[in-house]
Amino acid sequence: MFLFDKKKTKIRFLDPFLQKLNLLKLSPLYKGILLFITCLIVARLISPRIPTAIPDYQVGDISEQNIKSTQDFLVEDKDSTSKKRLENEEKSPSVYDFDASAPEELKNRIFSTFNQLRKISEDPTAKLSFTERKGKFQEALGIKISDKHFKSFTKYRFKDDSSANDILTLVAPLLSKKVVTDKAVLESEKTKGIIIRNVQTQEESFVIDFSSILDLKEVDNQLIEKSKKVLEETPWSLRLASIDCAQKLLKPTLTFNKNETEAKKQKVREDTKPVYFKLKKGEMIVREGDRITEETLIKLQGLNQLKRESSPLIGIFFLILLIASLFYTFFPGSIRRFNLRGKDYLLLSLVLVGMVLIINFSVFLSGAINKAFPILPHNACLYATPFALGAVLIAVVLNVELAAMFAVILSIIVGILLENQLEFFIYPFIASVVAAQQVVLYKERRTLIRAGLITGVVNVLMILCFALIKKSLFNFDALFDLSFGFLGGILTGIIATGVVPIIEITFDYTTNIKLLELADLNQPLLKELSLKAPGSYQHSIMVGNLVESAAEAIGANSLLARVSAYYHDIGKIKKAAYFVENQIKGENKHEKLSPSMSSLILLAHVKDGVELAKESRLGSTIRDIIKQHHGTSLISFFYQKAKSQQNPGSQPISEKDFRYLGPKPQTKEAALVMLADAVEAASKTLTETTPARIQGMVQKIINNIFIDGQLDECELTLKNLHSIANSFNRILARGIFHQRIEYPSVELEESGGKKKVDDKDKKSAEADKDKPKTDKGGSERDLKRLGISKVGNKHPSSGRSPNQKT
Repeated sequence: MFLFDKKKTKIRFLDPFLQKLNLLKLSPLYKGILLFITCLIVARLISPRIPTAIPDYQVGDISEQNIKSTQDFLVEDKDSTSKKRLENEEKSPSVYDFDASAPEELKNRIFSTFNQLRKISEDPTAKLSFTERKGKFQEALGIKISDKHFKSFTKYRFKDDSSANDILTLVAPLLSKKVVTDKAVLESEKTKGIIIRNVQTQEESFVIDFSSILDLKEVDNQLIEKSKKVLEETPWSLRLASIDCAQKLLKPTLTFNKNETEAKKQKVREDTKPVYFKLKKGEMIVREGDRITEETLIKLQGLNQLKRESSPLIGIFFLILLIASLFYTFFPGSIRRFNLRGKDYLLLSLVLVGMVLIINFSVFLSGAINKAFPILPHNACLYATPFALGAVLIAVVLNVELAAMFAVILSIIVGILLENQLEFFIYPFIASVVAAQQVVLYKERRTLIRAGLITGVVNVLMILCFALIKKSLFNFDALFDLSFGFLGGILTGIIATGVVPIIEITFDYTTNIKLLELADLNQPLLKELSLKAPGSYQHSIMVGNLVESAAEAIGANSLLARVSAYYHDIGKIKKAAYFVENQIKGENKHEKLSPSMSSLILLAHVKDGVELAKESRLGSTIRDIIKQHHGTSLISFFYQKAKSQQNPGSQPISEKDFRYLGPKPQTKEAALVMLADAVEAASKTLTETTPARIQGMVQKIINNIFIDGQLDECELTLKNLHSIANSFNRILARGIFHQRIEYPSVELEESGGKKKVDDKDKKSAEADKDKPKTDKGGSERDLKRLGISKVGNKHPSSGRSPNQKT
């Protein structure tokens, strides 16, 4: 989703989505759904890989470890099974169709043909030529005969049915037998027999004795022998014609059925039981140093396949869900810093899923590289995986405590993924913790590269420890492991350098690098503030100095506090003249406005500041502090003024209309900006800047804000407030309100002698001594006239609340 800001000509994306997402930060349903989906995706990604710690060997490889059967199981010998199936297929008998209706069908055809031709011959009206009659004869019988033989049948006018009977007598008995085209075809079938299938009844019979089966050559000889008796009294020409016709009517009655034969073979193939190797639990499949044989490889592949098929997806899902839920509920409830928003949970989920994808890809790539380069150790490529990347991203964008939590969860997942190898729980965990610790003070892009280098060195040390445990330190393989381990650290730094800016932009996060960029006083927004609202600009710089020191005292993010202080009053740019620090002496625009209108102008500077922060892409963290730096405090001066001007009997004035919309400060940094903002503004009312006066003013301001309940929702403790007060006192007393020494008079030499000339300032000072001293009480009366007390309250048009009703 994209929004185009015409004023700043910048493209914003995902802003509406992230804003809605942050509203769900307290929704258990949102967090529960996100947790469920994340754990399900992770479980699905790692479950196929859980059992695959067995190397992908080839025949002839040397085993690197002892591999035993983890349970009783049968592993299929696929080659033997294929051979057995092929043998059974070859033994499967072929199917031949037998047509028992051939004699009857031939009888009908012969008598019908001869009757038809006899009628034509006896019909004087029939005017068919010789060729036409011969064609009808051949078409009816489905054979071809010579003109000579057809003339013989014609000569005797197809006499009665004698010729038809003679031909049928010769052929019919032979067609009732099982006749094939050539018996040589059956030679290959003698060892396994054949199945004869009756075409009419579909009955099948298995035949292994082929003595009753004849071929065309044999039945032709039998026909000639038989003709000598059957056609003994038949005229010679008609005899030859009948024998020729009978020979051509002979056909195979037993024909090969290819489809049925293939169906039989397929059924045999399916019915053939696989050949198995039977392995018992604990049985040694291969020992370290043994050569992988074909049989061993089959067993290893079967073991891997067995584990994959029994991959406990549901069990893994609930295990990860249980682990993640413990952290999900324990940390936010036990550590106040874990005040996560909706987008933070989404980022954690995406980083976790992304890391599991990277590790899965590394496992796949490791197997492919080991195949291509068998010289590499099996685990070498896994050491190059940037395991610490996720923790680095979380530490930079969120905080190091979350990164440590993330490191534990990821390490458990990696241990499960690589079949509970302790080595691959320790390795990613220590790498992640070290890398996250190195980027805690992330203030330069090169910090990530440096963190990657240090992580690489730590990886090397861990691999050395593993090698010592395995007693393989002086093995040539250790050199590869060390090199790839260092590479894993380097990859972590390089990838993080490219990914962090993408997360900043996509999720609207404000990292320390971005804060450093925003701290530059040449930023366009700060320049505009200095030109249009110079008083507010100077005030913001002073507030920045105060909050930076206080943040360091209580362990808050000093950089975030200082930068937020620079920008907390940018909303005053739009109506700078309505705020006292920007007003020319004697000019007050609020004198002509009603109290309610004045309060609306003061309230609006917070909203305007948030809008300017959005337009300038300052980040959600700074926007939140701008929104919270007044909390829900009361603009007491205009509230009291409105009450004093209220007509009797009119509707009561609502205090809510004179309070800032809030929310109250949610973080230490936001609370510091609120406190420093009030302290710095109130300090301007002091006529005497002694340490005691400063201390009393600071303490009163903090007490008023605390009593007003503005600090109820942040993480500050009473000890923190004490440290903050001390820090403010020190900065105000020694820094802002330091006194200059009096310069001595200057002596000038002239051409006639020496003459002392007092400094004009000194003269002026001496002259002032004769004037009556300033009435300190008058200063207090002036403040009270404006509706605020001398200490602990602010000018009504400064936009800052006194945090107590007057």
